[in-house]
Amino acid sequence: MSQVKSNKAGILIVLAVLCVAAGFGYTSMQSNGSINPDLINVPVFQVKQGPLKISVVESGTIRPRDEVILRNDTDDDTTIVSIIAEGAEVKKGDLIAVLDASAKEERLVAQQLDLQNDEAELISSRENLDIVRNQAQSDIEKAELLFKFSKQDLKKYLKGEYPKQIKEAEVAITLASQEYALAKDDLKWSEVLFKKKYLAESELQQDELSAKRAELDLDLAREDFELLKNYTHIRQLDQLNSDVKQNEMESERTKSRASANIVEASARYFWRQERVQRQSRYVRELETEIKAAKIYAPIDGLALYASSVIEDWEDDEDRIRVGALVDEEREIIFLTAAKDYNIDILIQETDLNKIKQGQPAKITVDALPGANFVGVVNKVSHLPNQRQQYLNPNLKVYSTDIEIQGESESLRNGMSCMVEIVVEEYENAVYAPIQAVVKVNGVSTVFVRNDNTVEARPVTIGLDNNSMVHIKEGLSEGEYVLLKPPLNFQNEDESNATAETIASLTNE
Repeated sequence: MSQVKSNKAGILIVLAVLCVAAGFGYTSMQSNGSINPDLINVPVFQVKQGPLKISVVESGTIRPRDEVILRNDTDDDTTIVSIIAEGAEVKKGDLIAVLDASAKEERLVAQQLDLQNDEAELISSRENLDIVRNQAQSDIEKAELLFKFSKQDLKKYLKGEYPKQIKEAEVAITLASQEYALAKDDLKWSEVLFKKKYLAESELQQDELSAKRAELDLDLAREDFELLKNYTHIRQLDQLNSDVKQNEMESERTKSRASANIVEASARYFWRQERVQRQSRYVRELETEIKAAKIYAPIDGLALYASSVIEDWEDDEDRIRVGALVDEEREIIFLTAAKDYNIDILIQETDLNKIKQGQPAKITVDALPGANFVGVVNKVSHLPNQRQQYLNPNLKVYSTDIEIQGESESLRNGMSCMVEIVVEEYENAVYAPIQAVVKVNGVSTVFVRNDNTVEARPVTIGLDNNSMVHIKEGLSEGEYVLLKPPLNFQNEDESNATAETIASLTNE
């Protein structure tokens, strides 16, 4: 505990001395605009003017430009039955690997049999649907015809048969009345003639019988008329109306039954159709899976095993070989073109604004000393490299692709190299070390040493190469600049931070 207190006391003393010194320097600067160089013992640099190259240098890895990754494209883990030798040169269309698909082939045979049965059931259900539709149409037409006939029978009775029956009954009454009247006249004359002894008694009795018969016929005609109007007509009308109503309801029932039968037959047909489609899709998927078990070369190139190329291949994972178990979607072979190469590099976030597509690059390869290659920036990622950011969240680097110009027989996949991307080249530029430039209140500033003073001078800067920065305005060749800014020219925020640090240590 005493050691901690002594350390804190020492820190407080050092910080107090620094603050006093800073306060003294700031006061001196406020009074005459310069600082006595004896107060600041720092190295200086003489400003240069001449050729200046702005470039970014990064290490990278060479990879083939045309590279195809061949994977296990089946839907499950499987084993390698056969595979081409690693490093072999293959031609487009060559069979280079075979995966185990025996279980899928057995399932395919069973599935094809199921599909054939389902297709037969589909044909049967389609024919049944046609029969049900035809029968439904026939039943509906028959029911509608009966309904139509019953309405026509009702109309025919009301408009034709019943009026005719009434007229016939009335005619019968009229004729019976006339017959009865004639019979009564004949009987009357017969009685007169019988009294005068001109007519036999038998003839009189015959006329009396005729008159009686005519009277009875008249009564019967009248009774028939009443029966027709009060009973027969009402019953017939009720019967015909009932027939119309019953046939109408039967027509509706027939339509409902027909619709239900069609719906049922259609549902059975579409279920069979969906089943056939599903089985067909499954058969096609199995066929695709079986086809995917045979891997052919899509391009000419060099065959490399994925377990040899991928750096983070798991130790507990089978190496690529015959009999090895390969996970679904796992890489198996990297098929690379033999002459055209690119380079993968990672650009720091601070250099990102310097890199543009199409910029030239100079390349040296570790395994080929003395050999120089020329490249061009092909692509810069818009997002930070996720793997690098996962390993170090505070570091943001961007994947950049460099295309090597021309073909080379000496380059190999995976070689290490250095890439210098040339951003700008100036024939006659003023430049100074990048550490000589600091921000004072947001303005780029250098400290120029004159005979006995140090002058804080704002400058306009351009790009830097992480060593030298292009000075566009504010400095001339031959002037001396401090390589470390004096304490009294800290930013206001930095001074506040120092005061806060002292206060926190004092509180502790």
